[in-house]
Amino acid sequence: MNYVEKIKFDLSQYSDLTKATFLQGFFQTAPGGYGEGDRFIGVIVPKQREIAKKYQQEIDLQEVELLLNDCIHEYRLTALLS
Repeated sequence: MNYVEKIKFDLSQYSDLTKATFLQGFFQTAPGGYGEGDRFIGVIVPKQREIAKKYQQEIDLQEVELLLNDCIHEYRLTALLS
């Protein structure tokens, strides 16, 4: 399993549908909103920081780039935190 898959798996363990639904509205992801099309899985930022720190020494820039190009908001933020 590569680091992208590991990070996505770890984030999925903290996924919360209620938070994801709230964040979709907060970030105005509906058509015409500034976050149009953005998708969330509902992981809080402290958990994202924890997971990013776990892999920051091993993940290479190509894998970070893969996460940055993902449609899921939490994957992109975790990539930036790595």
